[in-house]
Amino acid sequence: MVGETKDWVGEIAERAKALKMDGGFEKGSDLGPVISPQAKERIEGLIASAEEEGATIMLDGRGKKPEKYPNGNW
Repeated sequence: MVGETKDWVGEIAERAKALKMDGGFEKGSDLGPVISPQAKERIEGLIASAEEEGATIMLDGRGKKPEKYPNGNW
């Protein structure tokens, strides 16, 4: 993070914790699955790479799945 943005990270992580993962088109859903297994792998690779380079992961969604959709690209 650069400049003042580092002061916002905690608040952003707390707000993100309250988001509801569900089917992308369901009422009340904030987050749906990503488009493909390849997209999921790419995202997880970027997170892992950042972590390996010393980044602090404030909120890690890897491995999280909504109960109704355990087989989606979450």
